[in-house]
Amino acid sequence: MKTLVISDVHSNIIALDAVWKKESDADAVLCVGDIVDYGIYPRECIEWMIDKSVRAVLGNHDRGVIQAYEQPEENVPLTWRIDNAQKLHSHHIEYLKHLPNQLTLDIDGNAYGMTHEYRGYDILRSMEAFRSFSNERFGQCIHKMILGHTHRQELSYLSDQDSWLNPGSVSYRRPDEDFRGAHYSVLQDGNVSLRTVPYPTKQLHQEVLKSAVCQCEKQHTHHWWAPQ
Repeated sequence: MKTLVISDVHSNIIALDAVWKKESDADAVLCVGDIVDYGIYPRECIEWMIDKSVRAVLGNHDRGVIQAYEQPEENVPLTWRIDNAQKLHSHHIEYLKHLPNQLTLDIDGNAYGMTHEYRGYDILRSMEAFRSFSNERFGQCIHKMILGHTHRQELSYLSDQDSWLNPGSVSYRRPDEDFRGAHYSVLQDGNVSLRTVPYPTKQLHQEVLKSAVCQCEKQHTHHWWAPQ
C-alpha cells in the first residue's frame, strides 16, 4: 500500500497538483494540517482534500481562518487569514471545523499517531518526551508519529521502533533553505521516503501581485514565489 503524506499546504493548489501528478498512484492520502491561510487558493485546496478522501487533522492556521470567518473584523488590514475566510463558503468552514486534532491510523500494519504539532516549534529529541507526548495526545503508547507545523522535512529515530516523521511543507520552506518546490513523504510497504517536486512559482507570484492582501502579508510569499 502506498500512502502519500502532505502537510502545511497553505492554500497552494498549484503545489498540490504538482505532487499529485507525480504520486497519483497513492492508495491513500494524509494531511497533517494547515490546509489554508498564507496562500491564494483556500477553496480549491479544501475541495482537493474532499475529492481525494484525504484523512486530515486540524492545524493552527485552519483554526485561524475559521475564527476569521465566524468573527469578521472591520476596518483592519486584509491579511491572508481574512482573505482566505472571505473566499470560503459555509460548507468549507464546516469541513475545517470537523477535522480532528489527532488521529490514530494503521499503515502497513503499524500504528501511527498523527497530529499537527508537538509544542510549537519544539522538536521531539528524547524518548522521555516522545512517550510522554504519545500518552498525552493519543492516550496510549504510540511508536510512530506524524507531525507537521515546522515546515522541516525530517525522519527522526529515537530507538529501533520509535520514530516520528515530518513530511515538510508542500508550500513554504524556512529562510535557510533554497529549494523552492514542495516537500512531502511516501509510506510504502513499511518504508518511509522523503520526497520533493518542483512546481511553477511564477504563476503564484503573479496572483500575489494582483491580490488585495496588505503588503506586509505578501512578504511571506514574495520570498518563495518571486523570481530570483
